Amino acid sequence: MKKKFAIVLSMIFCVAFAFAGCDLFALNNAKYLSAPIAQIQYTLDNGKKHTVTITREELIQAQNRYGETLSNSGKTGKSAVNYLVDHLINQEITINETSRLIANGEILTTNAEKDEYYNKVWENTYDSLLQILADYESAVIKDWDLTTPSEITEEESTAKTFEEYEKQAEIIQGQDGEWYIHVLDKEENPTINHTYVDDESATITSIKSAYADKVDSSTVLKEAQKRYMNDLKDYAKSKGKSTKDVKVWENEIKRVYNIMKDNAYLELYSEYLQGEIGKSSISVNDVFYYLQESMKHSYTKYSIDTSTFKSDILSNRASMNYVLDEDKFDLGEYFYVSHILVKFTDAQKEALTDLDNALKAGEDPNVINAERRKIIDATKVKLNGEATSMTVSELYDRIQNDIEGKSAEQKMEIFRDYMFDYNEDDGNKNAEYEYIVGTEDRKMVKSFTNVARELYDEGNGNFGDILWNYDEYLSLPHSDVESEYGIHILFYAGAVENVFEINENNFESFSLTNATGETLEANIERIQTFKLTEFNTKTIFDLVYEKLVSDDIAYLQTLNLNALKDDAKITTYPKNISALY
Repeated sequence: MKKKFAIVLSMIFCVAFAFAGCDLFALNNAKYLSAPIAQIQYTLDNGKKHTVTITREELIQAQNRYGETLSNSGKTGKSAVNYLVDHLINQEITINETSRLIANGEILTTNAEKDEYYNKVWENTYDSLLQILADYESAVIKDWDLTTPSEITEEESTAKTFEEYEKQAEIIQGQDGEWYIHVLDKEENPTINHTYVDDESATITSIKSAYADKVDSSTVLKEAQKRYMNDLKDYAKSKGKSTKDVKVWENEIKRVYNIMKDNAYLELYSEYLQGEIGKSSISVNDVFYYLQESMKHSYTKYSIDTSTFKSDILSNRASMNYVLDEDKFDLGEYFYVSHILVKFTDAQKEALTDLDNALKAGEDPNVINAERRKIIDATKVKLNGEATSMTVSELYDRIQNDIEGKSAEQKMEIFRDYMFDYNEDDGNKNAEYEYIVGTEDRKMVKSFTNVARELYDEGNGNFGDILWNYDEYLSLPHSDVESEYGIHILFYAGAVENVFEINENNFESFSLTNATGETLEANIERIQTFKLTEFNTKTIFDLVYEKLVSDDIAYLQTLNLNALKDDAKITTYPKNISALY
């Protein structure tokens, strides 16, 4: 069989890990569920035939998992079902090809790396089973009228930590003086040497034991597992299979395990083909051309429709390739802020609402503000989700003291550490962009916006300055503060800027692809050092390169899958498929 140079998975959905509840039992007709929607026949290297059947049940499960996503992208009814049929066929063909490559030694297995994939499949299977159990646990907690938190989700959760961007490539200059994209860890390690340990019996036994230990530790979890098993036995009965506890549970673990193994196979194949490709086929000129054209496109789009610009910059910055000149287009100015949110408790929210109602009823504002001050002063911060005795005021003073006299980079690093420890808003942890506030437009609540604008100081703000919205809570009506949030400590992270500038005078001549010499070198330096946000290390080059790789993957994937399909006999069953339109 010819080697196909492509990368799989960019457009193929990742195999879903599990399903639970009503999705599993919507249909109880065994014959209906087992009806084939497609069969794939392979000719093995030894000349024998091998046939894989994709059933209507698998298609129903795919509908349950991806129906909403497809609907949002405009695919419904017949188009959505046919898309999923193709997806299931593509997935099966890719997994089969991975198995062939492993069997033929084209994907090598070594003892040095065997634990990587073995542990990944084990952990993902175990975690997926617990995620299903968590749904049943939630029902038990509700039915038993308990106030205790989940013994799965709470215990298993971990605090978010800073994740430095892992660069895929860099631009370097060769000995011939030409610039090219060097794919990191590819040229140094050209030999394909991935591993996968397919030890089903040992894995399932180990998972079964660890899972049992978890369930046995709690009366609630025991009840949740009982309900889980009852549903599984009902399902097994509808399929005409054994309903014995041991057999039913073993089949469930195998089911989830096989999905996790398929995921690992898909990942292996992607890595294998990337290894085959080696040096990036994407040129430096490709990067500059994409950046140049996308910037010009955004400039044109937003110049024509400034209302869309205002909406996108406040809520959809990641989709924007260029930011308009605020003065020329009379848009105001925009800037980045990071923050630490300390949430109010439910009791505090209720108390603030009562005070707001009292203010509306004519109570003395001074009395109301004094009561508000007591609530705010009593607000405690959490360290990685755990309650502490530290007040927000004490946290604010501590941060101020730590950043005093430090460089801009040091201030950012110090605040970032505090943010990951104390922030109750996960939205700006490891985000590509920080929150954006405008001098004339806003999306954030008024108290947040007012403090952010104070930090901006009409363009005179200093990177790393911090303020908190304490005084805003005392000066604004409660409805403007919006108590469902809490106290914000804001960090000024600089004005919104473009990597290169376009205007009406240079629009026609604007080009990044015809630069040479020192100009080219300066442009390369610019895109490799211009970070999307100071709080992370991802650059505009990384962003564009990822996009080009994704586009290249999509094209190569199509070629690859078509070639693989040519080597297989694929039969579909339209009547069985049409029942799901």
